[in-house]
Amino acid sequence: MKEESSLYFSKSFEKGLKILSLFNPERRSLSLKEVSEIIGANKSSAYRFVNTLVKLDYLKKDPRTKLLTLAPRSYLLGLNLSRSFSLLQVVKPIIDKVYDSRQISIDSALLSGSTLLKLYQRVAPDMVTYQSSVVDPATHSHALGKAILAFLPDSEMHEVVDQIPLVKRTENTLTTKKDLIADLKKTRERGYAINNEEFVLGLFALAVPFFSRETNLPIGAVSIDFSTAQHTLKEAQDQYIDILKMMGEDISRVV
Repeated sequence: MKEESSLYFSKSFEKGLKILSLFNPERRSLSLKEVSEIIGANKSSAYRFVNTLVKLDYLKKDPRTKLLTLAPRSYLLGLNLSRSFSLLQVVKPIIDKVYDSRQISIDSALLSGSTLLKLYQRVAPDMVTYQSSVVDPATHSHALGKAILAFLPDSEMHEVVDQIPLVKRTENTLTTKKDLIADLKKTRERGYAINNEEFVLGLFALAVPFFSRETNLPIGAVSIDFSTAQHTLKEAQDQYIDILKMMGEDISRVV
């Protein structure tokens, strides 16, 4: 169990989150040297982490003083995480009710920019799963991500897709914008998204978005996740689509 836990633990991701957590109202700026000393990394390693966060717009470096401060994307991430805590109170009982009656794996997430933010998950006892990050940039290879993207206005959908690094996770992953947009159009037509072993081989998922009552735009999604040892894709569609759509509608009525 310990070996499996360490296998799916990213030290680099841990360092990046640790650097972001260094900033607070009492400590709004830091030098590279200070970051290096606090996180216990040499200056060269600290520079790589910091430079990546600057490039991704999570940190901003003053060109004159070289001091680092939080950039707009960090504030946006913080706002979305804060919002997710209130949404959790809405989503949790709806997911729990279905999980308790069906004992199936259910996941949910929000979209922040082009990145998925984990919201709430229940995993079936016999389900082979993976440990996913709270923040996941692989939006294109998740049913959750595709369910949200597909129901955005076309211009916004294309804009977000342009920001996603279309990294190949498995042989089924969609890695071109043309293929992803075509898949999103199919998703919109049928009303739900499919991740057919695109993130992890042996696992697939079906997902629907939930919508803001104020804007009528998708703000998140809920999915039911399966192992290929449990069901075929067609079996899952036949047995669970109505349940999945009901969850999406129930959440949309109260967010």
